[in-house]
Amino acid sequence: MTQTAISTDAVDRIAASVGPKIKLIGANDTPDYSNDLKLRWRLHRSLRWYHLARERRSDADYKLQVRQLAAIVKAGSKLRKLLKSDRDWEWLKEFQFEVLTDDLDVAIPLAERAIYDLELKIEWGEDFLTDARDAIRKRSAFEWLAGAYLAQDYRICFGTEPTLQRNTHGQLSGPYILFVEQVLLEFRVRNGPRPFSREAIAKALTDVRKGKYRRAASSA
Repeated sequence: MTQTAISTDAVDRIAASVGPKIKLIGANDTPDYSNDLKLRWRLHRSLRWYHLARERRSDADYKLQVRQLAAIVKAGSKLRKLLKSDRDWEWLKEFQFEVLTDDLDVAIPLAERAIYDLELKIEWGEDFLTDARDAIRKRSAFEWLAGAYLAQDYRICFGTEPTLQRNTHGQLSGPYILFVEQVLLEFRVRNGPRPFSREAIAKALTDVRKGKYRRAASSA
């Protein structure tokens, strides 16, 4: 998993990004930590969860395994069919293909079962057999970070609720938007080659507040 180093300078810039009217508050639940250290610890945890969410949503390795196993099943099934010809080819018996046929009878169902298990992981995540099988995958990693993880960090470290504000021109602004923007900038969290927009940050926060998900939870 990607590890994020958080410097003192980065924490200072993030703390200052919200403006002069909002300050870090005392670390009541971690009394041995200074305010800056508490923010650093919480950011480290949130970014760790963000990278975990990204990894959980990356299915490239599983899909490659499915393709390889599917090709093996296809080739093995063709070979099995050839070896189990309807005709009684006496001359084939000298090659003792019966052993190979028995092996294929075992191997092909095992490969098909492996494909089934991998497809479940692709659909529901590595922990699909637990109650949390689709908890992470219901939102994108960015939506979890901007809408949930950093919102909680903001509440705890600054002692105020994250809100969305617009100026007289209708443009998004306000301390929380600036806070998230600075975090994304410091740790290079981007939407491909471009930075995430303020509208994307606002939508992530709004969707989390309303309990909206990109995909429905499993009914199983």
